[in-house]
Amino acid sequence: MVYGKYRRTGGYQMQQLMRMINANEEYLSNEVTNIKRILANRPKTNWFSHNVKFIVDYIKGKDLGLVDLLLYEQYCTYSILEVYPLLEQSGLQFVAFNDVKMKIPYR
Repeated sequence: MVYGKYRRTGGYQMQQLMRMINANEEYLSNEVTNIKRILANRPKTNWFSHNVKFIVDYIKGKDLGLVDLLLYEQYCTYSILEVYPLLEQSGLQFVAFNDVKMKIPYR
């Protein structure tokens, strides 16, 4: 996957928060409990609250989705301007976004 640098800002901020909160946790189940506690008590002004219409992994995937979205540490994000040189270096061409809603704004 190529993750967008700006559209998922709230998710990336939440990932950083969860790394700090879970720094000394030994068990993944405790980390998931902490995530649920934080999400249930976040203010409506939190950036993650604004991203929920774009980031639905944690709703569809439940606990597994939470782990993938907020505990995975290998995310590498790109802006549109960073994607094109990456594709060119790889000998690939951009075809389309996987999100239908994103196709129109970038055309």
